Amino acid sequence: MQIGYGWSFHTRDNDPVCDRAALDAMGAERCFVVSNPSGRSAILEQAMGFLRPHDSFLVRSVERLGASICDVMNVAKALADTGASLRILDLPPGSESVSGDVLVEVARCLTRALETPTSVNASHDAAPVEDQAAPTGPRGRPMAIAAEHHVNVRCLVQEQGLSIRQVARRFGVSAATIYRILARP
Repeated sequence: MQIGYGWSFHTRDNDPVCDRAALDAMGAERCFVVSNPSGRSAILEQAMGFLRPHDSFLVRSVERLGASICDVMNVAKALADTGASLRILDLPPGSESVSGDVLVEVARCLTRALETPTSVNASHDAAPVEDQAAPTGPRGRPMAIAAEHHVNVRCLVQEQGLSIRQVARRFGVSAATIYRILARP
């Protein structure tokens, strides 16, 4: 039997999403359609519970299977465990897969989806890119000697007259590190 799972609602951007016609065109004999974004997981569970071995699970795109890669992989594993095949409209016809091959098909779709970002994500409110804070700490490799010890390094070289190599050995660092500390204001 061909079991369809899709969405039919308006997204956060007020774009309509309706998979019913696509599922019918794929040959779905029974459809489970989400009409409210908050009910996606419950309807997906119902559809997955309806599957039997040798059934085909039809979806319009891989994003319908979950909000994260982990979610999608869990659905793919459940399909493989059930013995049902997966057909995704985004894939060329005849790309039906059974058992462990489901994971390969999902991986192909995920690769394609990651290459071309989609705007449909109705259940999770992600912060806009400009609102996300940029990293504020120093970039690159951390200092070999903590900043609070820089005063001690200067004191040993400038006041006590130790050589750069002696101070470097004392702190267990290279001479270049000591030169860099001394060059800083």
